Amino acid sequence: MKYRPEIDGLRAVAVVPVLIFHGGLGFRGGFVGVDVFFVISGYLITSIMYGEVEARKFSLVRFYERRLRRIIPALVCVCLACLPFAWAWMLPYELRDFGRSLYQVTLFVSNFYFWSKTGYFDASNDLKPLLHTWSLGVEEQFYIIFPVVLMALHRFRRQFVLAAILLLSAASFLATQVVPLFDPAANFYLLPTRFWELGVGASISLASFDREKARHGGVAAACGLAMIVLSCFFVEGGPYYPGWQTLPVVVGTALVLLFSSSENLAGRLLSARALVFVGLISYSLYLWHQPVLAFARLRLFTDDLSASTSALLLGVTALLAVVSYYLVERPFRDGNRVGTRAFVTLAGVTGAASIASGIMFEMTDGAAFRAPGLYEMTEVSKGLSENCNGKMAPECSTSDSPEIAVWGDSFGAHLVEGILASAPDVKLVQFTKSLCGPFTDIAYPVTSDGRRSPESCLSRNRDVLDAMAATRTLRYVAIGVNLDIYTETETFVRKDGQSVPASRTLLLDSFLASLSGLRQMGLNPVVFAQPPQTGTDVGSCVARSRLLGIAANHCDLSADDVNRRGRVAMDIMNVVARDYPVIDLGSGRCNGTTCRVSEDGVSLYADAGHYSQGGIRLLGKKYHLYDLIVKAATEGCGNGPVPAARPAGFCRP
Repeated sequence: MKYRPEIDGLRAVAVVPVLIFHGGLGFRGGFVGVDVFFVISGYLITSIMYGEVEARKFSLVRFYERRLRRIIPALVCVCLACLPFAWAWMLPYELRDFGRSLYQVTLFVSNFYFWSKTGYFDASNDLKPLLHTWSLGVEEQFYIIFPVVLMALHRFRRQFVLAAILLLSAASFLATQVVPLFDPAANFYLLPTRFWELGVGASISLASFDREKARHGGVAAACGLAMIVLSCFFVEGGPYYPGWQTLPVVVGTALVLLFSSSENLAGRLLSARALVFVGLISYSLYLWHQPVLAFARLRLFTDDLSASTSALLLGVTALLAVVSYYLVERPFRDGNRVGTRAFVTLAGVTGAASIASGIMFEMTDGAAFRAPGLYEMTEVSKGLSENCNGKMAPECSTSDSPEIAVWGDSFGAHLVEGILASAPDVKLVQFTKSLCGPFTDIAYPVTSDGRRSPESCLSRNRDVLDAMAATRTLRYVAIGVNLDIYTETETFVRKDGQSVPASRTLLLDSFLASLSGLRQMGLNPVVFAQPPQTGTDVGSCVARSRLLGIAANHCDLSADDVNRRGRVAMDIMNVVARDYPVIDLGSGRCNGTTCRVSEDGVSLYADAGHYSQGGIRLLGKKYHLYDLIVKAATEGCGNGPVPAARPAGFCRP
């Protein structure tokens, strides 16, 4: 295949927006650069491979050796370079998850791992050093399958092969319209819904086309380049990406590959020496940028880097990429400089070291032995058992005749250990489910990972009420819910399955209906106000401060930010407190300026809002939590006498 410098220039156009996007410097659609890479990969690999297949000179062994020489050396170099920083700066749960990604990256299946863990556009991904390797997994899985497909079809005419690839690509694109309905993360991370992008590149390489003689080819190439650039500015990520909004960047890339040449403007622009050089080092740029940015965010205790810091870090990325390109990529691609035996040996040893390190990090819970106590500091208190999340298992009750139930979402679950710490012999039953507040007629909508059902939440809560009504010994119900997620969402799902606009009134009415229902059953509900929170992961901040030997007071929350974020939730609690008791465990930690997030050397939080295991135990003992619940349920929180049937008010211990 004749070298086309404009393709390297196109690689530069692809990688630069990705770097700027991940650096937080702009290009809200910068992630479309990965789609450009997919189309280029499909085009180049088919152009190189199909001629060999037709001439019966194609060898799978030689093909995979070329691919491994292209991919493995720089990838393993980056992975091994991450190890000391991960060891020094990552908390146990972060290092454990990093370890899992590390060995799966080396095996080219990290896209499956990240699919199982998170949506690509989740904010927490900024702290994952190897997140970007999901695209390598997709490409390598394509390279395993596609050569076999071409070899199977080579006996047919070129037009038939082209039609077959187009048909597969069309099916893949149609899948992008269906898969997000039940699993948006799969739509983003997995090959079946990405094949069409690679397939478009493969298809145009098979099309018999002389771009040098194409009429209006220059206009088409310029339009294609404009489509790519505009996509970087205007495309927005979401559960339906890739899909229809991905078409412009894919079509634009195809037009550039088809029509750009030295004879037209687009081809000359893309062949500029600076762009070609950036394109040549684009693989190393892509590999280095995410670890550099992620580790900087970890060490600087921030998810939001300043523009100057991001620019500096991207400069460091460029330097690393140049060194990596000249000292790692180029030598290993040259079979005359590094023979097959030497390459296989070195790749095997370093790859095995990377895999072994990842497995070790996973098996030791993120090398928790580095700093005893850190693991517990960042573990969310889940209550009696992880099995209690949405289930009514035997281990979710401390007695066959419970006196107190805990109901709500994960903000209910984290209360359980505090109650038990204050009264070890308490007879308690846990009814909690993540992202499932104590409402029977509205539910939080499906989240970005697509694995939670609003209908199952509503059904679960109806079962909970039936179970509480049938438990004759039950007297008190402690309720915990993260109201912020309900006040920030745009829609609720009603019990008839219909989505309706979210509103404070609808949320409040549903909350009061649940509390009224409990009282009508003869039970005494007590509501817990959510902990002070701003969205910042203060639990990790305190734990990392201990890991690095830094004072943790910089992790304290701004009282203004707490009040701003929780204003609507507090308004709702003020209304609830008119008729029901509300306990606010966070009020004593906030002054007019800050809200403390640690106490007596213990991090109260595990993350941005949940109490840690140690934190809730400390609060439970400090405030005699079970006794506080009983007193609030029977006497209320006011100073004067209250009607026995209607205890209410704010309890601020």
